[in-house]
Amino acid sequence: MRRRTRLVVAGVDLCEQFDLVMTGCTLSPPAPKVYEVDIPGGDGSIDMTESIAGDVSYSNRSMQFDFSSVMPDSFEAVKTEVSNMLHGRRLDFSLSCDPGYTYTGRFSVDEYVSRCNYGTLRIAVSADPYKLKGHKAVRVAAAGGATVVLPCGRKRQSPRVSCESETLVCFEGQTVRVQPGSWQLRDLWLSEGDNELYVNSWPGGGDMRLGDYYPDSLSSLGEKRLADLAWSERPPDTEDRAVYIDYDIKDL
Repeated sequence: MRRRTRLVVAGVDLCEQFDLVMTGCTLSPPAPKVYEVDIPGGDGSIDMTESIAGDVSYSNRSMQFDFSSVMPDSFEAVKTEVSNMLHGRRLDFSLSCDPGYTYTGRFSVDEYVSRCNYGTLRIAVSADPYKLKGHKAVRVAAAGGATVVLPCGRKRQSPRVSCESETLVCFEGQTVRVQPGSWQLRDLWLSEGDNELYVNSWPGGGDMRLGDYYPDSLSSLGEKRLADLAWSERPPDTEDRAVYIDYDIKDL
């Protein structure tokens, strides 16, 4: 038997809490915001959709849910309670048909109708374009340098980097020197898929010199960083040298 979709708002299952049955729903995708500049006297236009924000931006997504009351005698009380809880409020919610994701949007109770033997109500939501899959938090043993792979959803993310020691952060050819504290690196943007990040919370240290590698061929060292060559053994993983990286994972 096919299970009906259930709507859970701020931790409350509406069907269970108010004895409702969802009879239909409309889940519209967010419309992309397209920016085009007309070319006077020329053909076509210049598409600047990605050039403004670095990626496509989206409008809110429209969602609509229709419910019927399985307890018609108490429908007046139900519609009052549902309106008190939802109408005009911005809340987190989830759908049983889309497990693992949390949406956020502003609710409105658009319509309710009471007939002889049943009552119906319609709930509309203007929801954020992206849905939250989860918050990613990673601890990196960064003393002496470490590479970490950070997965990202469809929405680009600028992660927060927290450290207790001066740290080098390298990403896509750019290097930023971060001082102790918690920082949002606005020039560092993770994109959809896996992103490789290098962090070193002990820059400039080491117990080796380049001369110690004279017996080795250059080809054997070509893929290594200077920070990797600076240590005969990696320094100990201590909390004052650890680096924490956190960000959200969001999809359309």
